[in-house]
Amino acid sequence: MAGDNPVQSGGEFRDRTRQFDINVFGRARAGPIGMEVYDAGEPLRTINMRSLLGPRSDAMEVAGESMSPWVEPGEVVVFDRDRFPKRNQGCVVEMKNGQMLVKQYVKTEDANLFLRELVPETRVFNLPWSEVKGVYAVTVRGG
Repeated sequence: MAGDNPVQSGGEFRDRTRQFDINVFGRARAGPIGMEVYDAGEPLRTINMRSLLGPRSDAMEVAGESMSPWVEPGEVVVFDRDRFPKRNQGCVVEMKNGQMLVKQYVKTEDANLFLRELVPETRVFNLPWSEVKGVYAVTVRGG
């Protein structure tokens, strides 16, 4: 779709197709004698994190405490707009009114989306699908 590649962040646009490369150094494995570490001293290969996270991945900072301690205020969640969450997996819910929620996916039943939040108490609640624009799997969370 036209216009799907750029993402606005703080008034600037970034290119989703730009690679985010990370070097892979050495290998570690546990054997019958114990840990074996192989370190070549230089990268064995380079991986593109965009391919692991998904080409339409985005991130958002969490503001509320409703999912503590799973994710704390100020931490970031990375989510994939092309991946639907598995049961009990963290998700970002984009509402048609523009609101974004970070919750845990429970299930879909009839015309409702069931989500879990943890604070002030663990509870499952539902949203009508008619109010939801998209539900996206959280792939990374933290600091």
